[in-house]
Amino acid sequence: MTHAKLPRKLLHGLLAVTLTGAGFSAEAALQARDHNSDTVIDGYYDTVLNITWWADANAAAGSTLDDGFITDDGFMSWQNAADWVAAFKPFGITGWRLPNIDVSSSCAGYLCNSSANELGQMYYTYLGGAPNSGVSSPLFSGIRNGQYWSNQWYLPDPEQAITLNFSDGYQDADFKIDAVGAVWAVANGDVLAVPEPGAMVLFSVGLLAVLAMRRHQRR
Repeated sequence: MTHAKLPRKLLHGLLAVTLTGAGFSAEAALQARDHNSDTVIDGYYDTVLNITWWADANAAAGSTLDDGFITDDGFMSWQNAADWVAAFKPFGITGWRLPNIDVSSSCAGYLCNSSANELGQMYYTYLGGAPNSGVSSPLFSGIRNGQYWSNQWYLPDPEQAITLNFSDGYQDADFKIDAVGAVWAVANGDVLAVPEPGAMVLFSVGLLAVLAMRRHQRR
């Protein structure tokens, strides 16, 4: 598994990225997270969508569930993708899922980047993608040139799930069993945040005070 490496200065405060593409101009606030303080960025807290993006957009590559074109490309069936992300526990943190995407059938094709569409926001707004352009990023590693699975099935046919193709920005649906797609793990909230040392000290002092009080009451 690889991770995006950035200078330590990006680990402090807000990382603001302004990207323009396909007529869109947006400022995406992404806060870098180094959960275990090893200077490797593990993920980004998205202050706009209130979710955490894992820094490696292809972390499932080479797993036992990788059943795509080759055994280590990260492409897999929808069910395998859902199973992999449900079992994903970096640093023991659970609660990871596939990204949300538009549930209505009214958004198909290009430029599907509403606030309810996490994959669309990533492609068009944060990465500055445009129809038929593809994307790359200095922040995230492992971005695949192909479709990514969402956690939303296609309403007219539950046998299909909605996808967004990162080679051209096209939103579509594909069969959960017969097709393969890449997996990008996201989680609700700021799950990789590390408590400030001062907060940990206050917590420890408070815990010691409670324990001391209990000992005194037992005497």
